[in-house]
Amino acid sequence: MESNDANPADVFLFWHAVVFGIERIITDEDNGYPTDVQEQILAVLNHRHSQLFCPRGRLYNAAYLVTAYLNPGYISSDLFVDNDVDPKNPSDPYSVSKLQSSGIRHPKLFSFILTFLVDMAGKEAQKGKQEAFTKWNGRADDVIAQLAKELKAYSRRRHPFDDYFQRDSSTQAIIRWWKDCISEESGAVLLPYLAVKLYSMRVNSMSDERTASTFTWMTPATRSRMSIDTMSSKTMIYQFYRKEETHQLESQSRASQVKKFSSLKHILYGSTAPQKLTETKTAEEEVAESGEADDSWLDEEMEYGYSGPSDSLLHAAKFINPDSSELASIFADKEIEGTTNSDQSRVVPSFLAPSSSNNDFSHSRVSSFLAQID
Repeated sequence: MESNDANPADVFLFWHAVVFGIERIITDEDNGYPTDVQEQILAVLNHRHSQLFCPRGRLYNAAYLVTAYLNPGYISSDLFVDNDVDPKNPSDPYSVSKLQSSGIRHPKLFSFILTFLVDMAGKEAQKGKQEAFTKWNGRADDVIAQLAKELKAYSRRRHPFDDYFQRDSSTQAIIRWWKDCISEESGAVLLPYLAVKLYSMRVNSMSDERTASTFTWMTPATRSRMSIDTMSSKTMIYQFYRKEETHQLESQSRASQVKKFSSLKHILYGSTAPQKLTETKTAEEEVAESGEADDSWLDEEMEYGYSGPSDSLLHAAKFINPDSSELASIFADKEIEGTTNSDQSRVVPSFLAPSSSNNDFSHSRVSSFLAQID
């Protein structure tokens, strides 16, 4: 999460992989956690999850979930569970039924994502400076209809969102994929711009911290009289060539992919596991290791794969599948093949009558639109 390449979707997935992993460990009878301890740990995890990822939470921001949904590698996987993100604003059952019949796998989640994106596009149209958004100012109905059309096409991986996408792509690769989707002819004129903005968000301050560290490195005691201008100039030159070096690495195999523990293990150890150091053991140590102390289970390969949702006690399980291969791959020792889906359905027609001056990008307006889908 401290990488410059980290994005909101990475935070979302990493958090869920961690909390579900903790739950499995503490609820495993072999580990012997007392029931009261389990309840206390799960209560803390649920509280923190509510703060971060539930509406009205102190640190809540829906951008994490929306950005994850806009990762082409996740949209057709087993990651998401369809549920109302905000129980106080449930999806209209009629709209959900219509979306399901049109081929949307997660209609409740789709409705929430669309509402968020419409609000985001509306703010950009009214207060932003990018011409791709400002030209929609006063055309709320058109924005809702256009975004619904594009989001439906994307959710079913239909043209123009059906280009090849490399699983576990880096943030920059995802941004390039979305930029390649922009096309007036194919009607991708809003969603790609919003996706690029979301994936351009910084989720940490590591770049600033690294800059401060560079200042410290360049001004030891023997160079304490270096001026601020000189130090800044040297730092900019240093960071420029470091960035150039990164671009060169991206041309190598798998350089543009997200680094997970499986790839990290390969980088550290290569094709062979590290060998234990040979050392002389005492008689007591050999006796202790020759009995029941068999640690061969550490080398056993875990079997991953979706076998239906588990009975999780975490709030997070309402929206994310605890047994998703996407989550399992984050901490796996080897790569896990993702699942695919090739839903085929129709694109939503843009039937709403345009308005000369309409800036109603509200949740109720989006709900009204969804209720009229054929």
